[in-house]
Amino acid sequence: MGLWEETTTPSGSRGIFVNDVIIRRAKDVSGTEPEQYERGFVFDLEVEIEYEIVEKGWNRTSRIGGNYKRDEQSGEILSSGSAFKVERLFESAGILDALLDENNNLKEDTLNKLVGKSVALLKYPNNNGNYSDWDITARPGGWSYLKNQFIAAYKARGYPKNYDAEGESDDTSFDYGANVEEDAGGLL
Repeated sequence: MGLWEETTTPSGSRGIFVNDVIIRRAKDVSGTEPEQYERGFVFDLEVEIEYEIVEKGWNRTSRIGGNYKRDEQSGEILSSGSAFKVERLFESAGILDALLDENNNLKEDTLNKLVGKSVALLKYPNNNGNYSDWDITARPGGWSYLKNQFIAAYKARGYPKNYDAEGESDDTSFDYGANVEEDAGGLL
């Protein structure tokens, strides 16, 4: 079974793709704006990854980032805030090393450990008629978990804002297609 399988709703609407991908390149792009579009803000912590969807041989680039939660008065960092997504990327790849140096910048040696690692990544239909990468990752094979988290986040908070949910079903089990986690026969 291929990993690039569209899971559509019973109504036949465009679906959400969930894939295991291999990270081919990782770059710290914290504090920079993407060249391909202006979003009007930068993230405190952000990683650009080039990844390969192995089943298709396709290479794509995506950014995963967020901002620290800061004290409004002093600017002091209180917690990871939305930058937890970068932490999740490393955890999904099985990297549990310390990510940040004493200045809260990504450690180069830890960043380099992403190369060659696999994570599960979700693509969703956006309002422009294309697909976007969701900036939350999971461990390889965590397809059902990732899709259920995506749908729950959208229903609870309307995030991501550019998700084209028209025709999506209220069914969040998604237990068919690439989202069925099969028994690996004791290999795990």
